[in-house]
Amino acid sequence: MTRLLAEFEQPEDLLAAIGRTRAKGVPIIDAFAPFPVEGLDQALGLADQKVNWLGFTGMVLGAMTGWFFQWYANTDYTLNIGGRPWLAPPSFTVLTFEFAVLLGGFFMFFGVLILSRLPKLHHPLFEIPQFRRVTSDRYFLMVDAHDDAARRFVEDLHPASIAEVEG
Repeated sequence: MTRLLAEFEQPEDLLAAIGRTRAKGVPIIDAFAPFPVEGLDQALGLADQKVNWLGFTGMVLGAMTGWFFQWYANTDYTLNIGGRPWLAPPSFTVLTFEFAVLLGGFFMFFGVLILSRLPKLHHPLFEIPQFRRVTSDRYFLMVDAHDDAARRFVEDLHPASIAEVEG
């Protein structure tokens, strides 16, 4: 599989190139920018919110776990101190909240790592000398150039440079 990396000098050029590439039907693999670019997610069609759902699931499981721990402690090791009710929801609130935040954070942290397929200790992009500028002032678009027509299309986008990515 041949991948081409097109370098652009301005974020507007990158967004325009993404729009033209999607309209032409050339598969876009990824876009890279030194800072968040307004509208880049929408241009790439990245609208899913999997991490939000992972966090919500983690918080619900955390709250249920915290509540269960306290319920188990009160039913199995019953100590009636100060006339407290057997199941006292107000006293369960703090630990239930803390477990919800803890497991929600864990689910989101590990979910981001798994969904991003991290950690990647090496990627073929790191071998391209121009790609070092992605952290300072350049914008890159990586497309799947499966035929010569796609390659000519990328050249018609008028990027500052084009590099071939191995793998």
